[in-house]
Amino acid sequence: MSARSFLDTNVLVYTDDHDTPDKQRVALDLVEQFRLQRTGVVSTQVLHAVFANENFGSAALRIMNTTAR
Repeated sequence: MSARSFLDTNVLVYTDDHDTPDKQRVALDLVEQFRLQRTGVVSTQVLHAVFANENFGSAALRIMNTTAR
């Protein structure tokens, strides 16, 4: 069994931060890697923090939705 890793709020926020493209790319790559390996964990507290502000999280949500199949 692979070790699991928690994704922090900041990682998910950076997935949709167009003002810092370098951080955005790293965050998107990290989320994608965890998704493919099925090793990433996101707590409900983190999800609430991200989606409470509708300006953030849309890129992360798109990634999660495309791989939930």
